[in-house]
Amino acid sequence: RSYTLPFIITMFFYSVTLYVFDMYNHRRLYPSWETWYRTALSVFFGGALSFSTFYLLPEGLYGRGIMAIQMVLAMVLIAGWRYVYSGLIHSTGRKISTIVIGAGECGRSVYELLRSPF
Repeated sequence: RSYTLPFIITMFFYSVTLYVFDMYNHRRLYPSWETWYRTALSVFFGGALSFSTFYLLPEGLYGRGIMAIQMVLAMVLIAGWRYVYSGLIHSTGRKISTIVIGAGECGRSVYELLRSPF
């Protein structure tokens, strides 16, 4: 039996829910509770969409345990990757004190850029 179509459908649903919950935003602080909550919601809704699709289709006779394991693995892998990625981003180096001399929009833009964790 080929599992290509279920894989494509599942990846589509997870990609859409991650986009809807703004999880592709690389400027989001990853160790925050809001990000963990959004990750859990996106995995839950992606899994729920996959689960309901495979039970509505006549050829989608998969066990409930597979869907639960899939959701747990997706949560662990997504959250783990985000945690490792944020650790790499925030450990890029020590910040150096800087004085911004300038007025107007350009000075504020430079200040915001330097204040950013990225």
